[in-house]
Amino acid sequence: MPLAASTVAPDATAAQPSAPDADVEAWLASALRDGTGLEPPQSLDSDGMQAVVEHTARLLGLFGQSRLGDRLVAAWARVEQAGRDRSPTMVLAPLYGINIGHQAIVAALVQACQDGVFDQRDAHLLSASPHNPYLVSLLDPMLAPAPAEPTFVDPISGGKAYRTASGAILSVTDLMSRAADRWREIGPPLTVDPETRRRGDDALASVGIPPDAPIVSLHVRQPGWHATHANALNIRDAEIASYAPAVAYLADRGIRVIRLGDPSMTPAPGAMALFDYAHSPLKSDWMDVCIAARCRFHIGTASGMSFVPMLFGRPVLFTNYAPMDHALDPKSVVTLFKIHRDLRNTVVPLDALVARHRHAASATDLEMLGAWLEDNDDDDILDAVRFVDTHIDDTTGQLRFPDGTFAASDRDFARAGFPKRPQVPPRFWDRHYRQR
Repeated sequence: MPLAASTVAPDATAAQPSAPDADVEAWLASALRDGTGLEPPQSLDSDGMQAVVEHTARLLGLFGQSRLGDRLVAAWARVEQAGRDRSPTMVLAPLYGINIGHQAIVAALVQACQDGVFDQRDAHLLSASPHNPYLVSLLDPMLAPAPAEPTFVDPISGGKAYRTASGAILSVTDLMSRAADRWREIGPPLTVDPETRRRGDDALASVGIPPDAPIVSLHVRQPGWHATHANALNIRDAEIASYAPAVAYLADRGIRVIRLGDPSMTPAPGAMALFDYAHSPLKSDWMDVCIAARCRFHIGTASGMSFVPMLFGRPVLFTNYAPMDHALDPKSVVTLFKIHRDLRNTVVPLDALVARHRHAASATDLEMLGAWLEDNDDDDILDAVRFVDTHIDDTTGQLRFPDGTFAASDRDFARAGFPKRPQVPPRFWDRHYRQR
């Protein structure tokens, strides 16, 4: 089913919202006032659903870090579920197919449909102009044909959550974590075709990286790719130079590091022992995917490219990760969070971090909290890279940790009321957050 053949309705996110009618307003007010699990009214047609989604998204921008924010997310998810359940196929807006990180979400949603998480058993992606056409071509066989009469187009937003068939509320990263653990059991959803893999190996060989050389991919987010809204997302950025000791450690181990990204990024310092592929003539959509699929493991920040290796069953080390609420916790992912500090330069304690700071997704959010984020230092990154590298099973290529490796962070997360259990390197946890 070629994506270009889709002729379904335009992207729902592009529509201008109209005002919800009276009974829809009454339902939404009730849902926000007391969090009741009322079903949306039958009069909520597709236009009304879109209006509620748009208005709720705007309200969430104001009340995201509050109990009201949680109710907004739940109401939004219920409305979208009501629209989604009018079709046996989940219809995804074109934006899911544009950015490379959103393309990874498509794979997670398809897996959830196939596993019965939603009432829909498959998904269709509306046509778009993707930043990485090759990755979309690999996703294409997983997708369903367009339904004859789609009644609701699922929008994408960083603030939304998905309500499942069982009534659970799952965020985008919850779905990615679930999918990653599932792919660890059944095998990854994507593979690079042999001819493209050969072309990729030949290209790397041309710059001195032979086909049998172990590689680690590295992607350190900078604002260039999303320059139009860089300030909203800059808490996820980091400096490539702080990864130099970790790169040197891998080079000493005979592992070649390949820096992913785009030409707008600051070139890697000349002394770093890596191939700065982002600034090379080899840069292309299919080559991005070849490197992500071939790597021993990936080192990245909270950016779309760092989710792609998961689609090929590769372990991921997230560094300089923020916001905390967007953490992933599958067995194939290890995470270093950015350090939250208050205006006295003191590390924000874990209980306060979970209670008040974990949703902070922008510099504006942090300013309102009287806090700032400190990047991971060279030592923390080096220790985390060494930790991941030494716990990869050479037979399976998967991460394997002894029982109890993350006992301290698991215990502290539980005490603080954080619902996820991200795998945090013990040395980092002891240094910054362990509750003694």
